[in-house]
Amino acid sequence: FIAYRDVDGEWSIRTQGSEERIREVCERLYKEIARSRGLRRKDAILRIESEIAPVLVAIVGDGLLLLGINEEEADLDVLFERIKDLREIISSEKQETPFHVPAELKDLYERTLNLYVLLYEDGERLLRRDLDYLRGKGMELKEALKKLFEKAESQI
Repeated sequence: FIAYRDVDGEWSIRTQGSEERIREVCERLYKEIARSRGLRRKDAILRIESEIAPVLVAIVGDGLLLLGINEEEADLDVLFERIKDLREIISSEKQETPFHVPAELKDLYERTLNLYVLLYEDGERLLRRDLDYLRGKGMELKEALKKLFEKAESQI
């Protein structure tokens, strides 16, 4: 299985088994890791035991990746390299990818960004993260911007 927990606590899970069972195990592992502070370094990769399978745990991007492994079939060196590659891809995407807003939405985007900057220390990054999250859930950019604008406006 592969599970990813984003900064909002949402899980994305891919598994051949029961997604609900994997979510329960991952939530328990997440709480254990948070209590033990096992991932003090962002470049650490932990191998821990769970009731389902051994699990590799790593910080990737702004979230936490949990990768269940089948020790008989898995080449751990290859898995470590893939996690490192994934980290590099996410890091380079964050640094290089300009955020494109269509001309007809520029005004709404700017107003939403201004509210985010007033509300949060790192407003631009948080707005992009929130937009990415809502778009990942299938929401159109215009709809996501309206929702975030209304939410931010209600907090002022």
